[in-house]
Amino acid sequence: MINWRETITGCVWIIGLAIALAAVSYHGAWRANHPGTQRIPRAEAAWLGAGTSIFCAGLALAGEQTWEIALWAALGALCLVFTAFRLAGKDKEIL
Repeated sequence: MINWRETITGCVWIIGLAIALAAVSYHGAWRANHPGTQRIPRAEAAWLGAGTSIFCAGLALAGEQTWEIALWAALGALCLVFTAFRLAGKDKEIL
């Protein structure tokens, strides 16, 4: 019998990882066309933050112990906070 909970949580973190890896790949192509720039454009930062947050949410859903769930949820929230600061242009204040 198929365990649907594990199947759905597996899909969530795989989708999040795919989004994050696509953002990193796109940034590599962007840097190749714009030499001399190291900063990640805001749209790419948003996709990277969303992907890592979804990835952390999927692993939090798959967690079995309370500390594991709390750790992944905190990491996902931290990714959202950093993404929000980057999109607001205030990332130099926290780094």
